[in-house]
Order: sequence, then structure tokens, then C-alpha cells
Amino acid sequence: MDFLYAIEGQSEFSRRLELGETFETVFSTWSRDRFEYYKNIL
Repeated sequence: MDFLYAIEGQSEFSRRLELGETFETVFSTWSRDRFEYYKNIL
């Protein structure tokens, strides 16, 4: 499950970088989303 999520997150990550968002912006958002994802599991 985590593996699939990581792949999904990676493609989303790449897509947003292509849209011209800065690496810092994308990464901080992605990290927060990932944190929320784990919080909901636990």
C-alpha cells in the first residue's frame, strides 16, 4: 500500500514541478499530505 502511494505521490510531485511550482513549495505540500495520509491510517 505504501509502495503504491509513494509511486502516486511521485507522479503528482513530477506533474506539479512541470507546472512551474518551486521545488520547496511542492515538497512541503507533498510532505504535509503524506503526514495526513499516515495520520488517518493510525
